[in-house]
Amino acid sequence: MWIHILIFAAWPALRIFQHLGWVKEFPDRKKKWLCGLLLLGGNILGCALTYGNNCHLALEEGSYLPKKEAEEGVYEEVLEVELDQERLTLPIQVPAREPGAKAMEGQEEASEKESLEDLLMAETRRLNEERPSADRYYLPDTLDGKKLAWSRPYDTQGAMLATLCLAAALGIWTTADKEKQRLLQKRRAQMELDYPGLVMKLSLLLEAGLPTSRAFQRTALDYKKYRLPGKERHAYEEMLAACREMENGVSEGEAYYRFGRRCGQIHYKTLATLLVQNVKKGSQGLLQALEREAQQAWEDRKRRARIAGETAATRLLVPMVLMLVVVLAIVMIPAFFAFYS
Repeated sequence: MWIHILIFAAWPALRIFQHLGWVKEFPDRKKKWLCGLLLLGGNILGCALTYGNNCHLALEEGSYLPKKEAEEGVYEEVLEVELDQERLTLPIQVPAREPGAKAMEGQEEASEKESLEDLLMAETRRLNEERPSADRYYLPDTLDGKKLAWSRPYDTQGAMLATLCLAAALGIWTTADKEKQRLLQKRRAQMELDYPGLVMKLSLLLEAGLPTSRAFQRTALDYKKYRLPGKERHAYEEMLAACREMENGVSEGEAYYRFGRRCGQIHYKTLATLLVQNVKKGSQGLLQALEREAQQAWEDRKRRARIAGETAATRLLVPMVLMLVVVLAIVMIPAFFAFYS
């Protein structure tokens, strides 16, 4: 029962820890509610199952096991018995409703030095021989003057259900966090890939004579014109957001600053800094700075492509080595067989 209490106490404790900042918030709201429903719902069902299966485990004095019909044959029920603070588990074979049938069919005779289990079995057989019944198989209340306490084993199905729901909730929590990290990495890689082309477009528009704000807006609107559903580019989406901010009354410099902060990468922060400086100090030197930034971005992109190619080549070594082992086995095994035969 302790597992159910632990799970009931874990959820409010987790919320308190998240409020204090000791545990990070759940990344996905839908999965957060799914995790909570799975955890609490599974625990409630498991608690009900545990209570229902274990509320009447102890057997009273003069207890018996019902005999089944003759065609159903002998059945076995596992019981626990406590004697002098020693608890034993005994499989009791209950005979069918046949007159004269043996109570413990297949039981071996007790040895000279009987164990406690053998004594209990012998006492059970003796009691049922003294009190023959067509429907009941009695259990002894005492053994050598000592009181016996019979009970059925504790059922753990409810605890197992609650544990499985807890494991599933933790799995959802872990996978949701990993999914968030994967999406962030994908976003970061896409923005790094788009950065050289974005800076080059701005440089070309500035060189054509457009002011900085118009070049920025023209780059974003060109992307919006040819954007395909489901294939958004995060860097250009942030540019569109900055353009909407400027249309809604945010100053040009503040919009550039927010653009760099939302992108969160050093390249875009550098670009935002150059654009803010252009607003404050004029456009002198901006075109040259953007050209240097574009050249540096292309060099970084080529370097990343070279590293990715080397990484892919390194990963190919494992299947190549496995193929080499297979080829060697195909060649060497028949040669060994031919040599030793």
